[in-house]
Parts: sequence; structure tokens; C-alpha cells
Amino acid sequence: MGDSSDISQAISVLVNRLFPSTEDKALFQSLKEALASTRKYKKFSDSVILKQLQQWEKFPLQRIHTGIRTYLNKQCHLQGKDEKYLMGIIRNSTSDLINKCPAMKDSAKIPILEGFTCPRCGQELLFKDDLTQGGCVYCSIGKQNNHFERLKND
Repeated sequence: MGDSSDISQAISVLVNRLFPSTEDKALFQSLKEALASTRKYKKFSDSVILKQLQQWEKFPLQRIHTGIRTYLNKQCHLQGKDEKYLMGIIRNSTSDLINKCPAMKDSAKIPILEGFTCPRCGQELLFKDDLTQGGCVYCSIGKQNNHFERLKND
């Protein structure tokens, strides 16, 4: 499948399968723009898109959409986190997280799991794995919007 038209056709088939509604396609378009922003030249090839779609195809649709919404809502792309990080979110999504999002299409934001906060800065966390020995991943990298401002005020 090296030909450009074959890749485009395969992308089209997978997008229609994984993002069947108009709202789902808009979600995918937002994700493409976010992921492109993590690149030096703000774009990426169709072969990268195809590879991601093929990896996502192994997971239930709700899990894919939950992972994408999580990635977008936490603005991971602004922290330079690319499609590999998104794949980790999809792969590691818990059933609790997915069950808390029954109306995926009606919700612009994904709810945060209760009880997961950073003891250092109070940041609400989506995954328990975001906690580190010294606080949370946001304390460690300090790239979340307004995160340093909150730490300065403490």
C-alpha cells in the first residue's frame, strides 16, 4: 500500500469506520490539527495518519473517542505530546473513565475522575499515573497553562 491514492482510500475507509457521525469527524479533524501542532512544520504525512488509524482500530470506538477527548481537553498538544502519548491514553483508559462518559457526543469536556489531585499543587488529574514522587507530571514539566502561576501563589 505504498501508492498515495491507496493510502488516501484506506484513510477514508478507516475514518468512516472509526468516526461515523458528523460530530465524530469534527472530533477527528480537531485532533489532526492538534497533532500537527506538535510537529516542527505543523503538518504530518498521510502515512502517519493511516498508521494511527490502524492502531486505534484495535480498540472500541468509545475508548478511542474518550482518549481523544482527554488528549484535547487536557491540551496535551500544547505540551508537545504527540500521537504516541495519545495512544497511551487510549491504551490505558480505564473502564471507570469510559463509564463516566456515557454521552460522549453531548459532552464537550470529559469529566475528571474524583479523588485524583496533586498533593503539591492541587491539580485535578485524570489518571493515577499522573502522580509522581514530587507531585504530579505537571509539576515535573511545568508546561500546563497557569500551572506555574498557581505554584508561585502557594
